[in-house]
Amino acid sequence: MQVRPLCGALGAEVIEVDLSRLDKAAGEAIRNAWYKHLVLVFPGQDLSPEAQIAFTELFGPVEPHPLRTRAAVDGHPEVLILENRPLLELLLEVATRPDNVYRHRWREGDVLTRDNRSALHYAVLDYTEDMPRQLHRSTAGGEVPDQISKASSPAV
Repeated sequence: MQVRPLCGALGAEVIEVDLSRLDKAAGEAIRNAWYKHLVLVFPGQDLSPEAQIAFTELFGPVEPHPLRTRAAVDGHPEVLILENRPLLELLLEVATRPDNVYRHRWREGDVLTRDNRSALHYAVLDYTEDMPRQLHRSTAGGEVPDQISKASSPAV
């Protein structure tokens, strides 16, 4: 397995791996790459639903948000209340700078995973209604992985 960075701030391509046949060591290596790069692309994959679920479970639980320092909606610790509009505008300004953006160009067989706790997602409408598209999505949930506290993040 090889991990090749795609952009300066985030994103890496993982090659020479079959996601439908992962052993414990490969799963650990993928998780470590995910903590480091936040977005991983696995080209040329063909996963059954069972294999996709097993792959998703590599990343374990993702809630509640590990960086939660603000109040949350009652009964929903994963929903943060952001009342400071200037702070939110600053965060979005920093997060959307070109050097903090990974833009994926989809190819058949690509598998992509991203860390929702540390990376934003925005789907660009760069296709027409007559273009064939099909994707399968699975989401990890539950407790926060211990390793997230070890991950470094760039300063704002």
